[in-house]
Amino acid sequence: MSNEALRWRSYRNNTITKRYIIHYLIYLEHHANKTKTDFDALEDELLNILLAMDEACRAKRWQRVQRFGRILCAIDGFLHVRGYGSELVNRLDQVINAAKAEKNPLAEKEFSRILETLNAQSVSVKVDDLRQTIKARHVELREDESMGQTTVIMQRMMHGDAINGYSFENDDSLINLAEEFRSDQGISVEQLFQRVKPEDFPDWFRDFQRDKGHSLINTAMLATQAGNYSRAKELLQESAQALELTDSQMDKSIALINLGSALYLLGEYDQAERHFREGMDLASGLKDQLFIARLMLKRAAMVFLQGNCSQAEQLTRDSLTVFEHLGYKEENASALQALAEIVEEDGRYLEAQHLLQESLTIEKDLENKVGTTRCLCKLGDLALVRENYSEAEQFYRSGIEISKELDDSTQTALFLCQIGFLAHRQKDYNEAAKSYAFSLEVLEDRDSPVLCLCLRRLGQLALDLVHNQATFLGITR
Repeated sequence: MSNEALRWRSYRNNTITKRYIIHYLIYLEHHANKTKTDFDALEDELLNILLAMDEACRAKRWQRVQRFGRILCAIDGFLHVRGYGSELVNRLDQVINAAKAEKNPLAEKEFSRILETLNAQSVSVKVDDLRQTIKARHVELREDESMGQTTVIMQRMMHGDAINGYSFENDDSLINLAEEFRSDQGISVEQLFQRVKPEDFPDWFRDFQRDKGHSLINTAMLATQAGNYSRAKELLQESAQALELTDSQMDKSIALINLGSALYLLGEYDQAERHFREGMDLASGLKDQLFIARLMLKRAAMVFLQGNCSQAEQLTRDSLTVFEHLGYKEENASALQALAEIVEEDGRYLEAQHLLQESLTIEKDLENKVGTTRCLCKLGDLALVRENYSEAEQFYRSGIEISKELDDSTQTALFLCQIGFLAHRQKDYNEAAKSYAFSLEVLEDRDSPVLCLCLRRLGQLALDLVHNQATFLGITR
């Protein structure tokens, strides 16, 4: 077979594999609606879904592997009910490795937390086949004086996708149990649910809900970073529901504040304020100064996005005072950067520069290289706004060295893009084109906003070059 024929076969096989992966990823997303019909459809194609996930892993499409993982985690109740709980645990190991390969520590932490939760749940509840567990528990409850309360707890634990995972045609013990109790007590199961307090739930269930809630918050953060605020809102609403089932006031406060943040980003300011007030009221009862200061800083960021600079500045300064008093340097540095952004928006550039320099000193003392690159980037941007190009370039080039040490291709690409923009502003088109090209070359995350920024600036460079034919011909040779 000729080399050309071999290349064609390889191309065709790769294309088929890619289509196979995408088809079953879309299929999984389409049927993750938590209805019995969708779960039956998923079970019919589960082997192909898992094989497609394996193919994505072999092709080193790490983000697609993580997409498979997120959906499987969202339907974990179904997987447990129908006997695939151990398979989910194995797949999470695969997803964690994909996050490591992509050098995405946030996703790695998120999936590791989910895995720990599932392992803890399996040990605590001995959940292998959930159907058998419920049957056994049903028998035990016959002799239990608090059968009503325990039944409600069990019903709450088996809610949502887990309960839909059952084949009611073959096993309706759960329905019978609910009907039995309803006839004895004369009230509906829904009314019973309202009577059960979080402290009535078993410890393992509260722990599970707490970990689930925090995991959903991490996923919502990723959605927010990607600009998908509607998805972040859905995840945070689910997180609030999970954390409501814990007995932790702090967890409930965190859920309300995060949900308020998502609503702010969506422009639903009245609802956002209501959630913020409820969250802050819960937090104030804890008398935890550090926790309250962190919440104030988060709220300040949302108020700032709404355009209320004076309120945002006051909230940030209040939180900064607490961080300084308690000696929390990392939080202090973050608050200084947030305050710098607010005063810069108000046109107080020298004050913003002073705040960023102060933050940079703290980050260097802490040997926090991530925080240091963030400060250098903001100092460079501030110098750019003030048209101090030589100073801006100095900050950006210092940041490049550190981001290379961190192997952070996205931050490196951003610094290079900014250096290209500096050259562009000074009409050094040749240097601008080189820096933009280097930025695109080092950028590994093709979903990063840096890609859009760099391509947009390249487009503007091309338009500017049209008006300068000599430079255009020199660059394109």
